[in-house]
Order: sequence, then C-alpha cells, then structure tokens
Amino acid sequence: MNSRALLDAILDGLLIIDAAGSCVDANRVFCRILRSTREQLIGVAFASLLPPDTAAQSAEILEALRDGQCPGRKFPLIAPSGATVSVEWLWSREYLPGLFLCACAESKHESEMARDGEFRYRTLAESLPQLVWTALPSGECDYLSSQWVSYTGVPEADQLGFRWLSMVLHPEDRERTTTSWMTAVSGLAAYDLEYRLRRYDGAYRWFKTRGTPVRNDRGEIVKWFGSCTDIDDQKKAAEERQALLIRERTARNRAELLNQVGVLINSELDGQKLAQRVTDLAADLLGADFGSFFHNVVDQAGESYMLYTLSGAPREAFSRFPMPRNTEVFGPTFRGEGIIRSDDIKKDSRYGKNPPYAGMPEGHLPVSSYLAAPVISRFGNVIGGLFFGHSKPGVFTQEHEELIEGLASHAAIALDNATLFSQLAQEKNRVEVARNALQRANQDLRRANADLEQFAYSASHDLQEPLRMVSIYSELLKKRFGEKLGPEGEEFIGYTVEGAIRMEHLVRDLLAYTAASATSEAAVGPVRVRDAVDHAIASLRASILESGASVKSSDLPVLHGIHRVHLEQIFQNLMSNALKYRSEKPPVIDVSAKLSGNEWLFSVQDNGIGIEPRYKDLIFGIFKRLHTSREYPGTGIGLAICQKIVQRAGGRIWVESELGKGATFLFTIPDADLANVSGTAV
Repeated sequence: MNSRALLDAILDGLLIIDAAGSCVDANRVFCRILRSTREQLIGVAFASLLPPDTAAQSAEILEALRDGQCPGRKFPLIAPSGATVSVEWLWSREYLPGLFLCACAESKHESEMARDGEFRYRTLAESLPQLVWTALPSGECDYLSSQWVSYTGVPEADQLGFRWLSMVLHPEDRERTTTSWMTAVSGLAAYDLEYRLRRYDGAYRWFKTRGTPVRNDRGEIVKWFGSCTDIDDQKKAAEERQALLIRERTARNRAELLNQVGVLINSELDGQKLAQRVTDLAADLLGADFGSFFHNVVDQAGESYMLYTLSGAPREAFSRFPMPRNTEVFGPTFRGEGIIRSDDIKKDSRYGKNPPYAGMPEGHLPVSSYLAAPVISRFGNVIGGLFFGHSKPGVFTQEHEELIEGLASHAAIALDNATLFSQLAQEKNRVEVARNALQRANQDLRRANADLEQFAYSASHDLQEPLRMVSIYSELLKKRFGEKLGPEGEEFIGYTVEGAIRMEHLVRDLLAYTAASATSEAAVGPVRVRDAVDHAIASLRASILESGASVKSSDLPVLHGIHRVHLEQIFQNLMSNALKYRSEKPPVIDVSAKLSGNEWLFSVQDNGIGIEPRYKDLIFGIFKRLHTSREYPGTGIGLAICQKIVQRAGGRIWVESELGKGATFLFTIPDADLANVSGTAV
C-alpha cells in the first residue's frame, strides 16, 4: 500500500503542513470535513484557513501543532468555498524532516461522537478474526463480538455482565481469571493472561487475552476494550516440545544407570556381591524407598526363602519377620508368572488374607506402592524375586515395569554366570564341560550387553510422533506467523525443522538397525540375488543418475536361508556409500559373487575416496563415522546394519581399501541348501 492510499484509509482527518505553515497534502477525510479538494488545499497557507478573529493567533496555533501540544483544541476553519467548519485537533507529530502530520475530527455533540465511536469500534470488531469484547468501568461485560458468540454457541445476552466467567470459562481458570480481571478493573495492574474457553462442542481451547482501558481527560477509566487470540495450537506444540525434552532426559539418565549394570556384569563374578549392587541400582532407578532380592531355597518341607540382598533399609527391618511365602501376593513372583505392580498394596484384593497377619505386620516398613519381578534363569528355573516398595501410593509406573523386567533378566544372567564359574572352580573333573558352559554364558552375556547398549535407543521408537509434531507445528508457525516473527524468527524455526528432520532420520535408521538385529524366522525359501541387487539399484536410481554412476554385476546366485529384504539392505547400504563417498570421477560400482565351500563370497567394489586401513574395523560400529554430517550426510548406522545382518546369517563382513584408491566390501553368506547337502554327504 503506497503512502497516499495509507493516508486515505485512516478515518480521521489528516493535514500535512511544512515548517513555513503551508499545506502540503491532506487525506480524503480532511477534504470532506473542509468541503474541498486536495488541489484546492495544496500550497495554501494554514493561516488563510483561519477566520479573522483567530488568524492573529495563527503563529501560536502552528507552534502548538509542531510541538504536538494541540490535542483537545477546538476552533473553526474557513474552507476555500467560504464555509465555516468547527474541528477538534486530536494529535500532531513530525511526519518527515520539516513536515508535520496533524489529525483532526469534525466537532460533534459528545453523545453523537460516542455513538459514532461505538459504531466504528463494533464494525471493526466484527471484521477481526479474534474474539472481541468490551466492558464497563465496573468490569461488567456489555458487548461480545459475533465471533465470540459463534465460538461459544451461547447467546450474547446470556454471557453479559460477569456471567461469562461461569458459563464458558474453564473451571480451573475461573478463580485466577476473576482475580486478574478485578485487579485490572481497580487500576492496579494490566489485564494480560491466558485461559481456556469452552467451544460450542464442549471442547476447551487456550486463548491469549488482553484488555485495554480507555480513559477520559481526568485519567478515569470509561471503557474497556479487549480481544482473545486462539493460542491452543502453539500451546500444544510447546507442551510436545517439553514432553520430548523430558523423555530424552529420562532416557539418558536411564541409559547411564543401565550402563553401570553392564559394567558390573562384566567385572563381578561373586553372585552375592553382584546381586547386592544390582538391587541398589534398581532401587535407585525406580525411586523406591527400599528394594530386596529373595533367593529361592527349598527345604525338606518343600518351601523356604531366605533374604539375599536388601537396599534402602537395614537387615534388622526384616529380622523379626518370617520369609515370604507362596501367598496370593508373593506366589506369582516366586512361580515366575510375571511382574506384579500395585498402586496401593494395602487396598489390593490379594493382600492380607493369609494368617497370622491380617494386614501389614506391626513394625514392618511402610509400603503402599509395590513392584515385584521374578528372576528367571536362562535354563527356565526361577532363581528368586526382586521386590520394591514405597510409602506413597501410585509411585511405580508401566515404564518402571519395563525397567525392572530388563534388570531382572540381567541379574539372572549374572547369577547363572557366577554359578557356572563356581562350579568350574569346584569340579576339576568337569573342567572342559564347565568351560564350554561358561563360554556359552559369556556369549549370552555379551549379547545381553549389546542389547543393553541399545536399550536407551529403543525408546527412540516413541520419539517419532513428537518429532513429527514439532516439524509440523514449526511449519505452521512459519506459515501463519512468519511475517510477525521476522527474519530471525523464521531462521530459528528453520533450525527447529532441520533438527527434527535429522532426528527423524536417526530414529528411522535406529529402527532399521533394531529390525536387522532381530533373529530371523526359520529358514526362508530361495532368494535370487539378482532381484535384490536390481531392487537396490532402483531405490538409488536418483543418486545414480545425479552422479553419473555406472553399476556392473556378474552372474549372481540363488541363496537359501536369508530374507530378500535383508539382502537388499546390504546391497543398498554398500552401493549408497559408494555413491556418497565418490571421488571427482563418476562412480563405478562392480558387484560380483563366487562360491567358496558352503558359502558365497560377495564383493561390492567402487572407485571412490577409499578408507585408511586403520579404520577398517571402526567403520562397522554404530554411529562410527570418519567424516562430519556436513561433508557427507548420514547417521553412521548403515554399515552396522550390514554387519548385523551378515552376522545373523552366519557370515562375516570386512573391507579392503587404501585412501584414494576406492574400496572393496566383501561379505560371506552361508547357503542353507549347500550346507544340508554337505552334511548329508558326511
């Protein structure tokens, strides 16, 4: 909009005068007030517009206009046509160097002016997207816009006065809103707050509300004008971001504690010491008042349990009580039937029904929240149970159940391992058997540690939806409020969207790694390697065309015992790396295979930038990258996925390369049919 259109859009009369007192310009309202045209006014001396009895004061009036001291001043003007018009000067200020902008309105009776002002305000209010309202100096609402009535679905007359506070305001917001409003009405504070309004369908949404007082020349409030802007979407986006931060912080803290368990399992073979330390960590992780581990010991009567470890309380706290029995509360744990969680064990239907106790024994540690998990050996027998209590109800959650289940599993592995180690030391005549069993236990232990290392990342599956919400609502903020936020705000939103997208890619790759880590379902039918390679090429077609790459392949076999989707993942990741880490020459990728005994040896060769030999093992680690993401985009999971798939199939993968001379990735896959034939021949 140009300056002329902007001046004409203003509803007050505007006159621009220069330092010498000549009229430079006027808007259409001023021309209408003076019953003249712009052409008639431009160049006319302001003094010539004053009647004779006022002309002598023209210098004084001009000085007041230049200094902005004219509001409320009334005097007549003489139009070029000779007509006399009484005007009231509203305000004036310097418009440009040497030019002064003066606003005026035609003088009317006060009641007529009030009616005009009310009509103009309500007309403006009905054209705005916000919910608009006005109130009397007492605070009683006397007008609600049609937008407000349409949103709430309640007639305006039913909400006027203070009735809107109880009819459409959220019950939890009424007290503080009433307090804030009456404080503002008394003139002690501004009216600016957030509250929830009920929509016509019963749903509540958050609104940002501001009220502005209108004062008379004595400073008294004569009217309140206000608006309510819907901020529900922004509020929910902020809550999602906060929830995401809390979840990430919780996952990080949990991972740190679980890593401590991994260190303990690797370093301690004394079963009792290890179980004590695991119990201590578990009690800390769950926030329990106390934790304990009861180890199954069966006597001649067929039932007896002894206290194995205790955390958060002295042993004396249990010394006067018998060991737990197969009651309705304890029995499921010692039978290995699963986790038991109760928000208040004293109100649980399974509690307190077994004599000699009809409830909590006198002197017992106070327990409301209760959580117990069986500790089951990998051989299937129940070793015992982990038990945790808290004096307050409702402390333990579903997340705590999942944590204690994992900890119980690792405790079982540790105890199995300690038992085997003890047997190895005591039974020299069975050294070889015990050593083999210990090796198997260590393999299980290493696998458990690897799973434990990934446990924190498994929670990332739950982060996908919040990340999408962050990305979507950031884009909405940019579209709806980009102009208001300014360049810096748009830049910050861009960083938010970029970070959310990168996190989403990372989560997706982590889920792919988890899928590759899963044990395959039995043997699968024949897989044509040619189909897997072609599918990988099709998936990378855009990158191949963009880089001018060529892909060659020799005769490829038919495999048994591996899923085609896993084979496609291997070739796609290896060829994608060849395209990504290319040199200045167009990439050339050569895929080949040859039979070696009962397994196939596959090769994916490229002419890229190559890899220093000292990094040949490092690159297969998860998140291990030799370059920054700005140099070469990626998450550092692709080769880890390849290695996991190959290892699950019973093969191995490695790289042969020198810096600047390309790389050749080789991996072996046993063929189930060939292995069966070989076994039969033997």
